[in-house]
Amino acid sequence: VPSVAAAEYAAQAAAVHGFLIDRPESPRQGLLAKLTDVELATAWIPHDRGSVLVKAELLSRTAAGCLYDFEVACDRTPIARGRLMVAFRQRTTQ
Repeated sequence: VPSVAAAEYAAQAAAVHGFLIDRPESPRQGLLAKLTDVELATAWIPHDRGSVLVKAELLSRTAAGCLYDFEVACDRTPIARGRLMVAFRQRTTQ
């Protein structure tokens, strides 16, 4: 898997974290709006070196979205790091 996929892994970790914070009856819809300061340490995520560890740290959160720092490593070897922004879809009132 190309190491750029690590950003998607981090976005999924952020989504799970957001769900655990909100505990909504229905999941809040959001989209990966922006990646910044992304550094790729390798071209590929190694498939033969053990588990992939994904860290996503919430930096800020508003009604419009949230910002996370992320790091992805495999067997303590850095794969990728950076920041990601999630934009929330506005909830409709019915």
